[in-house]
This record gives sequence, C-alpha cells and structure tokens, in this order.
Amino acid sequence: MNLFIYILKRLLLLIPLLFGVTLVVFILTRVVIAGNPIDQIVPPMASQELRDQLAQRYGLTDPILVQYGKYMLNLLRGDLGVSFRSGLPVSKEIIKFFPATFELTTYAMLLALLVGIPLGVASAVWRDTWIDHLSRFLSVSGISMPVFWLSLLLIYFFFFKLHLAPAPLGRMNPRISTPDFVTGWLTIDTLLAGNLRAFRSAVANLTLPTIALAYGAMAPIARMARSGMVDVLSTDYIRTARAQGLKRSTIIFKYALKNALLPVVTMTAIVYGFLLGGSVLVENIFAWPGLGRYAYDAIASTDYTAIQGFVLYATTMYIVLFLITDLLYKFLNPRIEF
Repeated sequence: MNLFIYILKRLLLLIPLLFGVTLVVFILTRVVIAGNPIDQIVPPMASQELRDQLAQRYGLTDPILVQYGKYMLNLLRGDLGVSFRSGLPVSKEIIKFFPATFELTTYAMLLALLVGIPLGVASAVWRDTWIDHLSRFLSVSGISMPVFWLSLLLIYFFFFKLHLAPAPLGRMNPRISTPDFVTGWLTIDTLLAGNLRAFRSAVANLTLPTIALAYGAMAPIARMARSGMVDVLSTDYIRTARAQGLKRSTIIFKYALKNALLPVVTMTAIVYGFLLGGSVLVENIFAWPGLGRYAYDAIASTDYTAIQGFVLYATTMYIVLFLITDLLYKFLNPRIEF
C-alpha cells in the first residue's frame, strides 16, 4: 500500500511540474527563438495581408498570456496542437518518430551498460593496474570526445575507407521494403515478417549510431561503477567477509556489486533520459528519423507547437525513468523506505 501511495504522489507531482515546464517553454519559444512560424505556411512571395490573416487565425496576434491559456485548455483535452511545418497533429508526429529514437537509444544504453559496468568493476578490483588505467582512459575520452566528431570518424573509417558499414541514410537501405508496423523497432518487425535481408540491413544501419551513442554513455557509467565499488570494497562488512575467508568472487559479486549498483542506477536513468530526449547530433549525422532530428527541424523552422510538444515528451520521459529508478532502489536495497 505504501508503494501505491508513493507512486500516486509522484504522479500527482507531475501535474505542477509539467505546468511549469509548459509555461517556461511557451514564453521562451516566443521571446528567444527568432523567426515567424507563418513563414512555414505561406510561400515566400505571399502578401503581408495574407500573413496577418493567418497570424490572426492561429491566435499569434493575441497577448502571450491569452495564447498560453488557449494552449493549456487544448492540452487538458490531450491536444498538443498542429505543427506549422507539416500541418499534422504534434501528438501523431511524436508517436511516429518515437520508435526510431527508442530503438536506437535502448540498444546504445544496453551496450553502454554491458561495457561500462564490467569495466568499472574491474577497474575498482584491480586498482592502479593497467586495467584501471585503461578504464580511466576510456572514461575520460568518452566524456571529452564530442559525439558528432566520433560519429564522423566512424563514418569516415567504416563506410568511406573500409566499406564495412552502409551509407548513413536512415534506419534501413532505401531499396529494401520496410516491414509492416508492429512494434516500431525494425530489428524486431523484420524478424516477425521473416525478412532476413531487411533484418541484416536494419542491424547494419543501427550499428554505427549505436556505437557513437554508447561510447559517450558508457563513460559516466564506468566511472560511477568504479567509484561505487571502491567505496563498498573499503567498508567494514567487506573486510569482515575477507577475514572469514570467503572467496573473492563471492565477495565481489554477491555482497559488493549489489550495493555498488545504486549510484549506477541513478546515472543510467540520467543518461538514458538524455538519450531519449533526442540525440540531435547523432540523428542528424546518420539521417536517423527520430525525435532528435524532429526537434532540430522544429527549432530551425520556428515551429512553436512542435517544440512545446517535444519538451513535454522529454520531461515526461525523465519523470517516468526516475520513478522506475526509485523502485529499483527498493529492489537493490530492501532497507530503503518510501
């Protein structure tokens, strides 16, 4: 019952948080971002009279607080507005582009965890050895190397020089027919359709952007895993376990690792939320049709409604991820009380 009340409270806190986010974003899009969204609707040679009529029709001539009030009334009905650039509902566009971002970032996050956690644990267990030095080098380079530069290097060597990767032209070879939509993940939908040629193409196009994202995500996870393991290995109960003659592997994996994973879980939620919020540079470089590219196009075209819808989506993703993180804390450490 306590768990249910805790989840309910967190969900109720979502209401004032989203209200504050919508207010800030609504004002910033109209004050900071230069440009006029009407330019996305009319041709370049359209008369000023037509522009004024459209601006009045879309409510852009109203005071900003009046515009915000109308936006919130529509939002309460589940209406995120219509994109000035495409003329389609923003909610449908987010649903359309979300699977591509979700697939890419999830695979990148899994790869980062599979590499980062063992690397951090090994670095803590064999401190000041070549393993520790290698781990710290990879962590520092992963944090300091710009993701766009790593993406360009991967394309240059594996596509242009070695011809081992396909051209960065999206999720799949355009000459191969896309399978019917089931999950939105091409790696799964192609298998469900029994199209192995399309599956190989989807995996090949997914490889380089996944590596580019995973390398940057792996670095903070490895550093956090190392820091957590170093702290846990120096505690009294670990020294007691060593004094009792327990095996080193038992001490590390049964007693130390579980407690050391708590900060790693938090870092994972932060990094995963950042990736789900839209990996703008990677998606643009690889022509990946995801939400990061969608947000970039919305900002470039001064598409107010699309920007507001994207920020609401990103905020919701962060809140959901941190709620799941709190629940994982309880699983990893039963002493934690909600």
